[in-house]
Amino acid sequence: MKLANSTLVLFLVFVLGFSLSFGRDMKRLFISVPGGSTSVVNAWDINDAGQIVGFYFQGSNSHGFIYDGSSTTVLDVPGATDTEAYGNNDSGDIVGHYIVGGVRFGFIYDGSTFTELTAKEVDGEKWNTYANDINDSGVVVGYSPLAFEGTEGFTYTGGAYTPFFGPGGEGATPWGINDSGAIVGCCTDDDFIRHGFVKDGASYTVLEYPGAAYGTCPLSINNSGVVVGVYYVA
Repeated sequence: MKLANSTLVLFLVFVLGFSLSFGRDMKRLFISVPGGSTSVVNAWDINDAGQIVGFYFQGSNSHGFIYDGSSTTVLDVPGATDTEAYGNNDSGDIVGHYIVGGVRFGFIYDGSTFTELTAKEVDGEKWNTYANDINDSGVVVGYSPLAFEGTEGFTYTGGAYTPFFGPGGEGATPWGINDSGAIVGCCTDDDFIRHGFVKDGASYTVLEYPGAAYGTCPLSINNSGVVVGVYYVA
């Protein structure tokens, strides 16, 4: 089974009580980036000021961007072949990842300076690091691959990394964090089925969308505990 052959469906879950709802009010937005209609644009996060971050492709290379409602600013880490922005907070801090020399590094961008994030280093070799979200306290959440298979989640704050796994010790791929520190993401089992989770401190709540044959993956959680993500069907 390959997830690429399955169908992605958006869902919303209210964590307390697990009631499900679907959004109806949607607005179509066109974000102009260099390359115009030839570029594939991925918008990943938005803060309370309406600042949208994401990335777009020109050829085989990706470029980060910031959209403020009227104009687009390209966000490329100096010296990187690819830059992808995935999360932002209300202070305007942005996180994502970039590639230099075939290695993927996480980053924090504070409006003027890029800070490299490397969650794992073995025998002097830096391993790929993916920074996916940042809350208003500046806590970053992301993941790094394990030696053989799977991924290890981490939080980063104050210069320190704290690794964690998913429910039952499975590898974790966290995608979002709210201002209370609740983290959402998913784990992948031996059959390549994804299982969603909410991590609140040391406790986990497993999220499985009913009828999702090929898995569930939460992507974001707001301060009211509402989770948004995708589930996979045949």
